Amino acid sequence: MNGLRVGFIERRHPPGHRGAISDRLIPMLREAGAEVSLVHAETGPYRLDVRPPWDMVVLKSGSAAALHLAAAVEAWGIPSLNGSEATRLAQDRLASAAILQRAGLPIAPARLAWLGSGTPPGLEELAGRPLVVKAARGSRGRGLWRAAAGELPELLPRLPAGPYLIMEWVEHAGDDLKVFAAGEWMAAVERPFPAETYEEKLGRPAELPEEAAAAARAAGKLLGLTCFGCDFVRSSAGWWLVDVNAFPGYKGAEGAAEALAAEISRVAEGLR
Repeated sequence: MNGLRVGFIERRHPPGHRGAISDRLIPMLREAGAEVSLVHAETGPYRLDVRPPWDMVVLKSGSAAALHLAAAVEAWGIPSLNGSEATRLAQDRLASAAILQRAGLPIAPARLAWLGSGTPPGLEELAGRPLVVKAARGSRGRGLWRAAAGELPELLPRLPAGPYLIMEWVEHAGDDLKVFAAGEWMAAVERPFPAETYEEKLGRPAELPEEAAAAARAAGKLLGLTCFGCDFVRSSAGWWLVDVNAFPGYKGAEGAAEALAAEISRVAEGLR
């Protein structure tokens, strides 16, 4: 990676933030000879008529500004890890759920609905079931509500009007299983949901069940992701995939920084 110019597109972290993967990954890349620029997309402007000063970009942030910047960089033929369109698709919970369900992955039954003003026709039959309601776009647990059986009518008036993914709640025991991937590398940690403290976010290293590993690998391929994370829960019927995130934080995943550096090196080799 000697001389490789990398634009590392990352969001600004608040004071006191701990465990950012960039804190380990960027020094590793620099030690390998890469010239890494930490880029906050929101602090532009960035010229569109001049070739960006990078050989590749790492799209760690999923903000709207970061997605637009990565897309503009890609327009110059500069590769992005992950790609901007794959990242955007992963954030679209409605489209990604449809893709994963059509492929036969273990996703709970789901419906697309416009919510915000009463119970839409066709949802009455669901109101008596436990549900998970997700905003159309989001990641890492944001824009998510759980409605116990009979609570959906009470929840609806509190939601901003818009499109939502309504999924049937999967009864499960134990903590969530988070599966992380970077290229061919994979690792898993068990973590409570929601994880509130830093220690909870680190979770506990876990064995990666073959069933979950296969589903995660298939999900990444279907959505076009190279660096990603999948959340699973286990019911009496097996493992269920409940979320996919592009370029997660990799907290608690031993070897993640090394695996990401290897994947960046692989992209760099393709530039020669």
